[in-house]
Amino acid sequence: MQKVKKYFGTFFVLAYLAGSAPMIGYGATDSVGQAETNLELDTLRRAAKSGAVNAQNTLGKRYRDGIGVSRSDTEAIKWFSKAAAQGDPQAQFNLGLIYADCNSALKNYETAIRWFHRAAKHHVIGAQLLLGRMYEAGQGVAKSYKVAAHWYQKAAEQGLSLAQFDLGNLYTLGEGVVKNHVTAAEWYLKAAEQGYPMAQFNLGLSYSLGKGVQQDYTTAISWYQKAAEQGLDIAQFNLGTMYRVGYGVPVDPVTAVKWIRKAAEQGLNKAQFSLGRMYEKGSGVEKNLAATAEWYSKAAKQGYAVAQFNLGRMYEEGRGVDQSYSKAIHWYHLAAEQRDICAQAGLGFMYFGGRGVVRSYETAAVWFKKAAEQSSLAAQLMLGMMSVSGHGVKQSYENAVEWYRKAAEQGSAEAQVGLGMAYEKGRGVGQSYAAAIDWYKKAAEQNDPVAQYQLGFMYENGFGVGKNKEIAIEWYRRAENQGDSKAKKHLEQLEIKR
Repeated sequence: MQKVKKYFGTFFVLAYLAGSAPMIGYGATDSVGQAETNLELDTLRRAAKSGAVNAQNTLGKRYRDGIGVSRSDTEAIKWFSKAAAQGDPQAQFNLGLIYADCNSALKNYETAIRWFHRAAKHHVIGAQLLLGRMYEAGQGVAKSYKVAAHWYQKAAEQGLSLAQFDLGNLYTLGEGVVKNHVTAAEWYLKAAEQGYPMAQFNLGLSYSLGKGVQQDYTTAISWYQKAAEQGLDIAQFNLGTMYRVGYGVPVDPVTAVKWIRKAAEQGLNKAQFSLGRMYEKGSGVEKNLAATAEWYSKAAKQGYAVAQFNLGRMYEEGRGVDQSYSKAIHWYHLAAEQRDICAQAGLGFMYFGGRGVVRSYETAAVWFKKAAEQSSLAAQLMLGMMSVSGHGVKQSYENAVEWYRKAAEQGSAEAQVGLGMAYEKGRGVGQSYAAAIDWYKKAAEQNDPVAQYQLGFMYENGFGVGKNKEIAIEWYRRAENQGDSKAKKHLEQLEIKR
């Protein structure tokens, strides 16, 4: 689940709470709306100096917001403090807001915590929410998800959508509470019904995944749509993806592009990459490789590894951009450093072939190994071949067998052939014609001509099987049909003898 902090951080919440205090604060003691309209500043000051709590609060707000006076947190704190000293919860909350504001020169999280605690005890829901946030983040206090959940619960029970959403997140993640997707979905629903977009998104995600609710793509789309129409980029992206793959709706590439583009134009990197892919495939839009490269570039510059690799691939191949091995290397490096296995393997091939860099088998082997350890079939195959030849690594048939086996078990026909040859010749493994034939057959069934030739050879000579010229001819013919010259030669010899 996405956490609210990615989209609505502390500064947003402070601004929201400060601007909405009568709605979410203590309320009864804060009759500032009419006072700010009717009281002249000098009258307001006289009332505040005389000890009127409402006037002190109002004057503090004017200084905090710069309404009719020069903005001054110092003056705001002065007047809020006078009201707070009289036990006014709203003033206590307002003091906490100033001290919690990361943009204030007077920022002091520890002091903010103290004032929020005082206000929260009087049921100021904004204070309860921000206490939860600060305990969750460990700002001004030791991090405690349990205490955060306590304060979120209090604010959520008073109906604050932000707190309901945050509480749902804690139940989703099992932080401070026992993980419970059902309870999480219930809190997301309460916030979503109040129109909170991130809750609508998370509720949609719950229905997409079947977490806490019965999986229902149609309902998921309904909630994604609500959040997307409020401009939430991740909801727009997910909604577009549902149309792209046809979950809950018929496949509709045009509508998919519409929503994914909205998210991409807001800067969501995964949407930018997805839009690039749709231009590359011509799905929902006319195929346009230049547009593909443009959107990949936007996502790549934000550090999106898959986009960095794909942009590198376009530079390597000269598709949609001027061909440039050096730029390909640049983007492959950035993606590879984020452990993108395709980029790691790509770098290996660039160094192996000396494209855009000085050829270095050793450096190629380093990158191939990084990719191979993440199960890259191509990298495992290359390490097997390099171990046989000794290029960039110590020559070792045993290591070759190890890497060939990893790739062969993932279905690589070339690796299956390599492993078959190792068993046939007894290199790096105990010699076994039977095992060689097993691996050749796996590759031959994938239509690999080398494997088909090798099987023909084994049957022709009776290695590991009884001699059988008819079967040998069958395999040679299949290899010859794919252009294998050795198979053609053996076929001619066998058919002369028939």
